Amino acid sequence: MIFCFLLRYKSLCKELITVKQGEKEMSYVVANRLRAVDVEKFLEVFNSLARPALEGNGATKIRVSQTVIGGADSGLIGVAMYFDSVSASVAALGAGNAAAGPSAREAGVELIGRSLVKIREQRGSDEGAFGSVLMAAGPGVDDATYASNADAFYGAMSSGANGQMLGDMVAGGDRTGLHVAVTWTDDIDALQSAAEAMYSNTEIQKVMQHSGISPVSRSIFKTII
Repeated sequence: MIFCFLLRYKSLCKELITVKQGEKEMSYVVANRLRAVDVEKFLEVFNSLARPALEGNGATKIRVSQTVIGGADSGLIGVAMYFDSVSASVAALGAGNAAAGPSAREAGVELIGRSLVKIREQRGSDEGAFGSVLMAAGPGVDDATYASNADAFYGAMSSGANGQMLGDMVAGGDRTGLHVAVTWTDDIDALQSAAEAMYSNTEIQKVMQHSGISPVSRSIFKTII
C-alpha cells in the first residue's frame, strides 16, 4: 500500500515507490481501487492516455488487476505503478491525471479508495495470472522478526504460489495499521490449497500467535496487465 495521498486524481493506481532509509531501501505501494462501468473502455483510456504519461514521467512498472472475489470490492480495478522516488510518483500522477482524467471520468471510471503500503519483505516472483490480497491486524515487529515470519509464511505457501510480498498499511483510512500480504500464482486452486494448509500448520499458528497476527480480510484477483 507514498504520500501520494496527494493524489486528488481519479487516475488509477497502486504505486510502488522506493526511497532510501539509512542503508536500507524502503518501498511503498499506493493502491487505488477503481470502479469501471466498461473495463475495456477503461483499458483503452488507460493504455492510450494514462500509461504513456505515467511511464514518461518516472513509472518503471505498471500492473492492472481486477478483484474477482472480495466482498464489496468484487469487480473493482486496481492499478500498481512503480517509481524510484516519491517526487517521481507525484509528477507522474499529475501528468497521468492531466492526460487521462477527463476521458476516464467520461468513460465512467470512479475512484473508490486509495491506500499506502510500505513493503517490508518479498519472496519469489511478483508475476502470475491470479493472486490474493490478505489483510491482517497485529502489532508491529522488528525487521529480523518480520523477515523470519516472511520466510515461514512463504515456505508454507510456495507449493501453490509464484511469490509473495508482505507490507504494512501506513495510510489507508480505516485500514491504516493493517498488515498486507499479496501472493501471486498461475493456479488459483493450488494457491487456495496452500493457504488452507498454511492455516492448519501448527508452526504457522505459533508464528501468528507470537506476532499477534489476526486475519481481517482476503480477496482474489486476476491480472489484466
